[in-house]
Amino acid sequence: MFLKVLAALVISSYAVSFSQSFFPNTTSSLSAKVGKNACNYVSSKNATRLNNDESWTIMMYMLDGSDLSVEDQLDEMIFAGTIPNDINIIIETNCDYYGDNDDLYLYRYCLADDGLYIDDVIPRSNMGLESTFGSFLEWGLDFYADKTGIIFYDHGLAIGGVCKDNYGLLPNQSDCLLASETSRIYNTTLENRGIDKLEFVGYDACVMQLQDVAEFNSHYFNYMIASEEEEYLSGWSYDYWLPKLYNHEDTITILEEIADTFVSYGIHTGDSWEQTLSILDLGEMPYYKTALETLASSISTTVSQNRSTFEGMIQSCWQYGAHAAGSSPETYELVDCYDLMSAMLEYECFDSYSNQILSVLNCLDNLVIYVVTTGISGSGSLSHGLTIHYSLDHYSNSYPLKETHFVNWWTLFHIEHTHNNLDGYNAQHHFLKCDCGHTINVTHDYEYAVCVTEQLHAKICVCGSYYIEYHNLNYIDGHGQTILYCSDCGYTIHL
Repeated sequence: MFLKVLAALVISSYAVSFSQSFFPNTTSSLSAKVGKNACNYVSSKNATRLNNDESWTIMMYMLDGSDLSVEDQLDEMIFAGTIPNDINIIIETNCDYYGDNDDLYLYRYCLADDGLYIDDVIPRSNMGLESTFGSFLEWGLDFYADKTGIIFYDHGLAIGGVCKDNYGLLPNQSDCLLASETSRIYNTTLENRGIDKLEFVGYDACVMQLQDVAEFNSHYFNYMIASEEEEYLSGWSYDYWLPKLYNHEDTITILEEIADTFVSYGIHTGDSWEQTLSILDLGEMPYYKTALETLASSISTTVSQNRSTFEGMIQSCWQYGAHAAGSSPETYELVDCYDLMSAMLEYECFDSYSNQILSVLNCLDNLVIYVVTTGISGSGSLSHGLTIHYSLDHYSNSYPLKETHFVNWWTLFHIEHTHNNLDGYNAQHHFLKCDCGHTINVTHDYEYAVCVTEQLHAKICVCGSYYIEYHNLNYIDGHGQTILYCSDCGYTIHL
């Protein structure tokens, strides 16, 4: 592939001195409530923006917590240097940079030469909600510029979304911002404002350089930068790449600097698993999608006839999310697309589709315009800039159709089964015999509880059998109403 692949980078560290100069806030009652007495308060409504053909707004949607530190990233931004008056760096986060009120509000900051200014402080809402992101986008687009980039900072879950937030939810529950949700927001907001496309979207998060996520974004952005693999907890090096933006470098140069400095940091600190960032030219996505969907449709019969071969081939490819401590490849179900297509060329059952496979590889080469990686154990990299989702568990919902427009590829993994014969059941499972001859275990569908105490549920199944479940029920305060909450299954009882 005609890709720029950087195997190793060495960047010498440098020291930057910074002196903060803040003034008391006098304009926001909500800011006063949260103790904003050491920083300026400004408003985008009254701000003068000097825009020209080099003006930028970078919008950052940053969720603090779960071993990630937005405060550290904000420090890097502050240390990055003098900001030209035609560049806006704005941030929405649950991190209270100047106080101890983390996670009580959402803070909207504007970066300036002398630190962070508060544009607004709003009531806390779950950052995994579509509505929260919609409000952020409306606010951010008030900072008009000729080019706009949006960056997400948090844990990434590939097709499962980004910004996993548990605010306002029951224990052990959370919400993620899905690509389908951001797509709806972009579609409505950009159309209402007469905006065709924004310049780039970036994910400072794990495993988000996925074809399905990229395809959603291709309708609203020119470029995308993200990682195929899990990222270091330290995230991108904002103090290194923002100066490129301030110097009014072109978009590709800026994105390449993000990639280069991120990966080089990991090499310098000795992190053990592969790191990679890649840049996509999203204008090439329609051609790639057409080529892959054509291939997926063509090979469907061959895959059905050689399913074990097909699945074994996928499992032989590099699986992402399996290499950081405590991770499992089943969490994400991702392989490198180039690696998979190359493997397919080696299997005899796919010989008749070689031209279509080569067409996918050619389109992929045009789509992925830059890759930087550390390589794997000194043997070179198996990462080529884009992952593809698979699902070997044909009964799982880990690859929901609503999160992809690659319908033909999705269909290869979601086989319709008819289970006509009940082959017995016990207190936990039905044993169903499929029309293909296989017998599977299916958990009983207990529709309702016929008896509930603080220790157990007695439920009736749709098949008529009863089942008693023991539960660990805890009392919680449900805003004036006492609630029994089961930490085992999430069942709630309002008392």
